[in-house]
Amino acid sequence: MSPRSDKPALNELLGDESARGIELAVTPVVFGGFGWLVDGWLGTGPWLTLGLAAFALAGTIAKLWFTYDAQMRELESTSRWARGSRPAEGAAPADDVDLWSDRRAQA
Repeated sequence: MSPRSDKPALNELLGDESARGIELAVTPVVFGGFGWLVDGWLGTGPWLTLGLAAFALAGTIAKLWFTYDAQMRELESTSRWARGSRPAEGAAPADDVDLWSDRRAQA
């Protein structure tokens, strides 16, 4: 496979990861800015600014966590080593098979 054919996949991966990073940085700033505006309008000090920024940060982290967990569960369920999958043809014998008795009889 040539390096040129890997470029679209790499760009897509970097796009997803960049979007997550921007979301993690920008969402608390937007919520904090909204809290700052409401604080200025109500005269409540920095409490809504801090509260909304913390709320947005916690929500963004939770979203990223659950998205990651769902992706990993999907990948693990389709992998070769997933529990409950059928063994491939020619797979290792079961644990109760005595491998040495056949070898001793042949020797």
